[in-house]
Amino acid sequence: MLGSTTLHGWVESAWYVQSGEEVEVEREFRGAQDPPKIKLKLSLGDMDNNLYSVESYVPADEIKDVAQYAKTHPKMPIGEMSAELGIPARRLKRLLEKLNPT
Repeated sequence: MLGSTTLHGWVESAWYVQSGEEVEVEREFRGAQDPPKIKLKLSLGDMDNNLYSVESYVPADEIKDVAQYAKTHPKMPIGEMSAELGIPARRLKRLLEKLNPT
């Protein structure tokens, strides 16, 4: 058991995956703030059909936080909001697009 603990110290980034009805991916990046978990929903075809689809989403808590913050700071630039919330700007833009589809 100590060997796996020792090896973990060398990890620069890692994914921790839990499977079930949905797949939950928790990511870890050394020296960076922990990003939120990502949930994946997989839909597989029948035995004769090799097609599948994957839906990904961020749990609702992060979306609620962004929605509340955007309401109280409506004119704040994305870069500043990203720094305040600790969410990368690209992901923040996608969350804001989900909240305000055009």
